[in-house]
Amino acid sequence: MAVYLTDSRRYPPMWDSHLRELCADKVFAPQRSAWTNAGWNCPTFVNKHGVVGFIDSDNISLSYSFNWRGTSTGWRSRGKRPLPAPLGLGHLSRTEIGEPEVIAPCEMYAIADVRGAIEGSHVTGNPKMSLYRFSGNNEASPPHRSTYNVLFVDGHAAQIARAVYLYPPRSAHSWNHDNQSHPETWAPPGEWAATP
Repeated sequence: MAVYLTDSRRYPPMWDSHLRELCADKVFAPQRSAWTNAGWNCPTFVNKHGVVGFIDSDNISLSYSFNWRGTSTGWRSRGKRPLPAPLGLGHLSRTEIGEPEVIAPCEMYAIADVRGAIEGSHVTGNPKMSLYRFSGNNEASPPHRSTYNVLFVDGHAAQIARAVYLYPPRSAHSWNHDNQSHPETWAPPGEWAATP
């Protein structure tokens, strides 16, 4: 991530629509191993029957997720106001965020352990970070007891308790590049992945 940022002065988008590359392709580009190599994925995820690689032409699974949209993940804002622009590091090439747009790099989440979904005898991992509940009741337990490893934009990593990481009143500002909570973008409380 640091090498990519140094070279381009921008953060990699979730999906590079020009080159048809995933964020992981860009971040791992200088390495000799692809992101599909199990060695680049969390051993805990792999050991819990986590799928690493392509599931089909439209779906991939890996053990890390990328903060592409922040708290703005498609929920309608209160009232009739339009949804704000994506608040994460960017979804497509045209929405990637420049280095100066991240107000507090030491507080913003960039990449985290994936929130796995139980699919039969395997666990799959969506590369897009999500703050809210899954549509089904198939979320796997956190990979490290009740915590997730999180890489911050400035390059430091920390273990964050699920009750903090996935509870908007405590963590929303860390999801957004402007370091603001933006409660107008939050899902209704019943959709929050963690509760007090």
